[in-house]
Amino acid sequence: MLKSATCVLVVVETSQKDLLSAEIMHMFRYSYRDRWAPGHVFDGKSRAWVAVFNDLVDQGFIERKKVENGFQYRWAAQFPQGL
Repeated sequence: MLKSATCVLVVVETSQKDLLSAEIMHMFRYSYRDRWAPGHVFDGKSRAWVAVFNDLVDQGFIERKKVENGFQYRWAAQFPQGL
C-alpha cells in the first residue's frame, strides 16, 4: 500500500511541475516575447512556481541577466512549433 501511495505522490508532483513549466513558458511567449522580463515576476508566486522557474534557469531554458538592482529574465530556448 505504501508503494502505491508514493507512486501517486510522484505523479502528482511531476504533473504539477509540468503545468508550472507550461505556465512559465506561456508567460514568456505571450507577455514578454523577446523582451527581458523584470525581476519582480516572482511577486505573488508560490514556492513551487519559483522552484520550477529556477530549474528552467539552471537547465538553460531561461536566460538571466544581472542589472543594476537585481536580475532580468528572457526565454532562451526555442518555443514548440504548432502551439
